[in-house]
Amino acid sequence: MVHLLITGDTGTGDKHQKRVAHMMKSLITSATYACVLLGDNIYEVGTNGVTDKQFQEKFEKIYKEIMVPFYLLLGNHDWGNSHFSDGRHMSQVDYTNHSEKWNLPSRYYHQEFGNCDFFFLDTNFEWQDHDEIQEQYNNMLHLINKSKQKWKILCGHHTWRSVGGHGNAHKRLETFLRDLVIHSEKPIHLYMCGHDHCKNVIHLKISEHQSLYCVVIGTGGKPYDDEYVFLENIEGPNPKVKDSELLFHSPTLGLCELKSSAKDMNLTFHAPHGSKGTIVEYKLHIR
Repeated sequence: MVHLLITGDTGTGDKHQKRVAHMMKSLITSATYACVLLGDNIYEVGTNGVTDKQFQEKFEKIYKEIMVPFYLLLGNHDWGNSHFSDGRHMSQVDYTNHSEKWNLPSRYYHQEFGNCDFFFLDTNFEWQDHDEIQEQYNNMLHLINKSKQKWKILCGHHTWRSVGGHGNAHKRLETFLRDLVIHSEKPIHLYMCGHDHCKNVIHLKISEHQSLYCVVIGTGGKPYDDEYVFLENIEGPNPKVKDSELLFHSPTLGLCELKSSAKDMNLTFHAPHGSKGTIVEYKLHIR
């Protein structure tokens, strides 16, 4: 069995990130492969070099009692949140060589966890030209087509479908993700992301014969206002064709626990409960 803990939008260094870190620690077992962080690893404008003290304050110290590796991807705040275009996001890639726990080997990459193949994307298309986006697409499609594992999970920072404040993907990302799913030779089961600081499970129909689940889990360190819910987003980009169904929404802090076997994959969504415990909000079973 594969066991992973997944969340995003963590890097505040404050009591909220610490609360979710305590939740992680309580859910770690001898079967846990890793923790996965889905971007916005360091608020508010990323890091300035591998010696930036924020790596210690907003990652190493927060997760010091969690003795499994972390795998991360880049969010918009890690790129500088539109305030900087100085390549600072690459310091988070470089930090992989300076930490025993932090793993972000490239802007986009593939990582195998037992019977799960994870494909980590860099969805910050605002700062990428057409050729860069196309190169990422070609590389990731090649990796997906080579996959030998049962379960295939795409991970990005930005939302594909979400009823949170950021809403659905912009046109370039919508096309990129849809083309990846349609043209891959292997079925993709999940798209997991952060960006919106809420939890969503949305069933997205790609075509008559293809569908997958979009999971938003940007609840690792920054609470949202409970009123940030926009149910009209579920209609998708074409108002004449409803292509998705909202199965679950929650604005609370927390994380997703993923367990997979050869036959099925189970996602359990946890929220804080009491001073140290967790409460289960929703379960998704995929066969």
